[in-house]
Amino acid sequence: MIAQNGTFVRYLAAYNKIEFNQIFEKELYLAEKLPQNQKPVGSPIVFQYGALDIKSAWIDMRSVAHPERYHTRKAWLVDPISSECSATTVGLVGLHIVQKTPSRPQWIWTTFEQIDNVPPSDMRRHIPRPFQARPLRSMMAPRHRC
Repeated sequence: MIAQNGTFVRYLAAYNKIEFNQIFEKELYLAEKLPQNQKPVGSPIVFQYGALDIKSAWIDMRSVAHPERYHTRKAWLVDPISSECSATTVGLVGLHIVQKTPSRPQWIWTTFEQIDNVPPSDMRRHIPRPFQARPLRSMMAPRHRC
């Protein structure tokens, strides 16, 4: 995905030890071990209670109109053309925290989206509010119509 400042959105996925151990022990990092790739199709993967995923999305903060509105960190980014690495300030634009518990075996999802990603909408009528003098959106062009 490309952000409005023309940079790539970078994604990071992390797992706790419970989930990591299950992936490692069952070799789920190998495509042929995944149920959909087995013939006949294998049993679905069922993770243990306590399994936890954290998935985050980050953008390069160069040319961002209001960087003070973002949670930022320094990160090493690889340029996709030159393959060179550089220390760059990145801003958090999305975060999922997902956990499987005994009382919620279907997993509990907690989601954060940076306020400038998309414009607010009037949920009563499902019509976007007119754009006002607000910061540029990080994920959606102001004149874009979906």
